[in-house]
Amino acid sequence: MVGKRRLNQETLGVLKVTRQAEPIPVGAIIEIRVEPAESDRMMDVVWAGEEYLMFMRDLLDRGEEVLDDEDQPCDGKRLSASG
Repeated sequence: MVGKRRLNQETLGVLKVTRQAEPIPVGAIIEIRVEPAESDRMMDVVWAGEEYLMFMRDLLDRGEEVLDDEDQPCDGKRLSASG
């Protein structure tokens, strides 16, 4: 499951730095960098440059796989052509 997923429904994530639950909006691109173990319920992900914990089930049920050629910033932080 390593890769990226686009959320099609707002989903809660736990910001690792503060341990606070925050809503992650529809359209957000979530990056999964480490293959989760089958027994893992929560997994480490990255969104908008921050590390979060999210339920694996939420990512499967509320997200869709993003292929590399469709990888566009959909995390509320649009990038301009200049950077």
